[in-house]
Amino acid sequence: MHALLAILLAAVFAHEPLVSKYDAAGVRVSQQWGRGDIKSETFTADDKAMAISYPAQLQKMLGDSWLVPSYMGVRIDDTDFSREWSPNSFHYPGARAGVGEHLIAPFVIRMDGDAATLIALLKPIDDVQVNVSLGRVLFSHPKIAPGESITIAYYEGRFNSWYAAVDKARELYGIDTERGDLYRMFWRPGYLNAQLENATDETIDAGGFLPNYYQRDLDRKLGLILYWGQMSGHGGNCCERRLGFHERYENPAGLVPLHGDVGYYARTGDGESLAFYDDMVSRMRAEGHASVIYWDIVGAKRTVEPVQILMRADDIPTLIEGASMDLPLASMVGHRSLVNPNSMPELGRYLLRNRPLFAGYANVGSRDDVLAVYRECAMLGMGLDSWFWYDDEMAAFQNALLDEWERTGFWADRPQLVRRGLFLGNSGATYTARIENDRAIIEKSESER
Repeated sequence: MHALLAILLAAVFAHEPLVSKYDAAGVRVSQQWGRGDIKSETFTADDKAMAISYPAQLQKMLGDSWLVPSYMGVRIDDTDFSREWSPNSFHYPGARAGVGEHLIAPFVIRMDGDAATLIALLKPIDDVQVNVSLGRVLFSHPKIAPGESITIAYYEGRFNSWYAAVDKARELYGIDTERGDLYRMFWRPGYLNAQLENATDETIDAGGFLPNYYQRDLDRKLGLILYWGQMSGHGGNCCERRLGFHERYENPAGLVPLHGDVGYYARTGDGESLAFYDDMVSRMRAEGHASVIYWDIVGAKRTVEPVQILMRADDIPTLIEGASMDLPLASMVGHRSLVNPNSMPELGRYLLRNRPLFAGYANVGSRDDVLAVYRECAMLGMGLDSWFWYDDEMAAFQNALLDEWERTGFWADRPQLVRRGLFLGNSGATYTARIENDRAIIEKSESER
């Protein structure tokens, strides 16, 4: 068993690339995991502005499935020819109103049985819409001005599994090859999601909000509390763009736990000056002793340029909403592609396997959805976005999972997903996860090296 596992791990990780393997012209690609090549075409607008659409794959393939890294991953089955050119639309980077759903990276994988065809856009990738329908994929770009030219280049290669196709995509895009220091605060089993706007004035005045967490002992297991709604009164909005603390917090330092770290919600709007955001963060640090910031929206709905986000993440550890390949930051991912019928979250987790990700209460509809997301966290190696307003069944599952992670030293080893329920730690140890009698079981096997 250990020998077979070692072979599998070696096949997956032995050739992890350190740099992108295509040159400035986008014409040289390593073909380590399969056969493929670069295809390109140049478009020039004449006397009118021109919208660009490039058919990367036009052959109809009845029965194909598409794997798309939208949010955490979706699987789209093409089985109905009546949907002629009624495509599923996606956008990179970030979702755009009326354009498409958020992509982690600008590629798709077409499945034909176990065989996987990777179609990965190489350039330009700064504003692209990807449409898939009936065995075909179409890249679209905004209009170019009269006389301007644009060259579209993409890689197409065939592999014996979708895992190998994703490995190739990681190589092509150089995903997570740098800036691992930006993860330093987030290799942990989760954080407490504290919605301050739900607390009554009497509770705040009595100092009774934090003790709710201590009763579950979750603060010691997670070590980080993230506050939403510090800008609002009882019954207010969790997520307003408002500076500072609400007036009912005469002493915001009272929100700081006795041990562990504390963070606060922050956000920016479209076209909004980053001076507002910087002022907001400064107040959270000075008045609320913030050691972490949760920056909403910027990953899944790109409102700020990546360089501006990373500059600020250098200053204070930053967790963002929505994962994206060009933002090497820890991310909170919503349930949208974790528990929906066509969800395939293993796709996104494997793509970003060496990046801390969190999921749970935030952006989840029902209580059953939250519990389903917690099960996915166990099987995919994601930290818990944990809320304390839950029933005994949810509390039991969550606390048992936290105990298992602590017992095996799972998070201290910074594990990477190999396959669903199988992980490789930095130490060389392997970890397996399974759900048994509605409890997560984690087992550790020490390295034989």
